Amino acid sequence: MKRFFILAALMLLAGPGLPGVGRAQVSFDPAIAEMISHVSDSTILQSIADLQDFGTRYALASTRDTVARWIRSRFYAAGLTDVVLDSFQYSGVWLENVVATMQGTSGGGGEIVIGAHYDAITSTVNLVPGADDNASGTSAVIEVARVLNAAAYKPASTIRFIAFTAEEQGLQGSFVYAQKALTAGRNIVAMLNFDMIGYRNAAEGDRDVYLVMYKGAEGLAATYYTVMRQYTTLTPVLTTKYGSSSDSYSFSLMGYPSVFCIERDFNPYYHTTSDLVDFIDAEYAGDITRSGLALLLTLEKSTLDVMPVAQNVPADLHLYQNYPNPFNPTTKIQFTIVDRQLTMVNVYDLMAREVARLVNEVKEPGTYTVQFDGLGLASGVYLCRLTDGTAVRTIRMLLVR
Repeated sequence: MKRFFILAALMLLAGPGLPGVGRAQVSFDPAIAEMISHVSDSTILQSIADLQDFGTRYALASTRDTVARWIRSRFYAAGLTDVVLDSFQYSGVWLENVVATMQGTSGGGGEIVIGAHYDAITSTVNLVPGADDNASGTSAVIEVARVLNAAAYKPASTIRFIAFTAEEQGLQGSFVYAQKALTAGRNIVAMLNFDMIGYRNAAEGDRDVYLVMYKGAEGLAATYYTVMRQYTTLTPVLTTKYGSSSDSYSFSLMGYPSVFCIERDFNPYYHTTSDLVDFIDAEYAGDITRSGLALLLTLEKSTLDVMPVAQNVPADLHLYQNYPNPFNPTTKIQFTIVDRQLTMVNVYDLMAREVARLVNEVKEPGTYTVQFDGLGLASGVYLCRLTDGTAVRTIRMLLVR
């Protein structure tokens, strides 16, 4: 299985027209290597221990505001000054994403989001310390912010460092944030998510890491694959496993290029009272953090085209994410065909029942836009499928009443 994933990665890296980000010549940069060398394994480990010591980070626990304010204080201590508690209501209580911003110097540089969830379990039963899940990811985000600020780094893109709440409740914090970003028309060119990056089964002897890729952002994952191999001794494994299980999925649903990093070895202490800092491999977590910082700095380099996915020119049949998404009740769908073909664009519900036929005719090569009207349909996820007789492309659309 491992050989299959590595082969798939090499094919992705060699193939033309990778969607999701512009194509880039990713070469080793000594300046990036020097910058990431300042990531401190011991600082990450201490941050994990501090988060563990709250005893519980259940999103609806009475300690939720205290935890959020502690994370905010860590961003302040890292030297960031623009840090807000972004509140929203869920299940009758107010919850808070912690958002720290490093403002970009280029007005057209877009935004890069680096995030992780800080809550630790789904209920009040068997409350757990959550060292790996997900104090490890949250600590990585804080450490990246610290290193960049200590170097007085001035990014071209605006960078958002976000600790999301209520991931364990169904990605609530990230979904609310990504939805608001989409509604505001914000240009998020990449979202990097850290989720459980501290456990490694040393007996197996490997340093494998899952890089979870999403449809339409394979190029971003391929870039991360190259970067991780260039700057660390980790072995990246491209996969779609766990894709809908963490906060990057919320951003992918909104059409934002996303990738997420997670340990490959299953943590036997997951969601138990033994998920403690004692079982964290600090060097492993540090290397994953360094790889994420290297990816961010690579995306920042002017040699990389970081245009939004909808602006990339595909080499083959392509179906872009609808906009707006979520929508109520209308949304626009753009697609590109490269050969004169009978083209069909249909919309289905999750039971595979056709709810709309938008295109069914011979089209000349080019890019087209059609409108879908969900009036009369129930809220929920719908699938839009494009086919030209030789290939099929599908996107997920969210109708919200």
